[in-house]
Amino acid sequence: MLIEKRMKRILYLSIVLLVLLSGCKMQRGVVKDNTEQARLRSELRLTEQIMQSAPAVESLQANKVRLQINYGGQQLSANGSLHIVRDSAIVVSVQPLLGLELYRLEMDRQEVRLIDKMNKRYCRLSYKEVMQQTGLGIEYEDIEAALLQRLFVAGQADTEYLKDIRTIEEGEHYIAGFTEGRLTYRGMIDKNSLRLTENIIGMAEKGDFTTLRYSDMMQIGEVSFPMSIGIAYESAEMSAIAELQLQKVKLNEGADVKMLSVERYSSITIDKLLR
Repeated sequence: MLIEKRMKRILYLSIVLLVLLSGCKMQRGVVKDNTEQARLRSELRLTEQIMQSAPAVESLQANKVRLQINYGGQQLSANGSLHIVRDSAIVVSVQPLLGLELYRLEMDRQEVRLIDKMNKRYCRLSYKEVMQQTGLGIEYEDIEAALLQRLFVAGQADTEYLKDIRTIEEGEHYIAGFTEGRLTYRGMIDKNSLRLTENIIGMAEKGDFTTLRYSDMMQIGEVSFPMSIGIAYESAEMSAIAELQLQKVKLNEGADVKMLSVERYSSITIDKLLR
């Protein structure tokens, strides 16, 4: 019973991580200022250079990941692994006991699956259902971009919105962002490497903001990649802080994103899974 209770707490880690990465519900509606076409073209070129400077990662295999979350006054932690194949799938494995996988969070472009291996149960959610459950408009692309240190705005399945981002110089950084209606986006980019160091996405009027910070850069083959991804969510109702610490990382060598067969598992609602 104590182990099962602990496992449910650990399952919350995966769900809180998903919420933190997703940020706030966003809607695109930026309108160009036709009197500033020359400046927009210049800023678009810079934005494209920033996108091209993002880590050239087609696959990521982190066989050891330490996840730490401070949420609702609780400090929770778990070990696991993270596997990503770009534009395809993400698999997070939670392994709290001697490397034994007890829970999985699987994401592809169509849906999210939370799997309780210990009790042979799972729930399946479309991204529309995730939004209905949490009020957060997210797509697979948002989660992947956040984990791979790329520019993104939650809820956008393509990169067309990036042409509307304005960029200014601020000390040793470029600040890329825009504000449209309730949506505020601000990315901090190192001026020398053109690499994203911080992302802030949110709604100022509601005080809802998600901040992502990338640090502890390590050279892996030909790619420089952050070994630490910090995620902080702040709103009037709640705050949460998470940190992913990646170890034993391989890039562009393939990754195990094979979805677990759940033929002999029971399909249940997310409410029942977390009960």
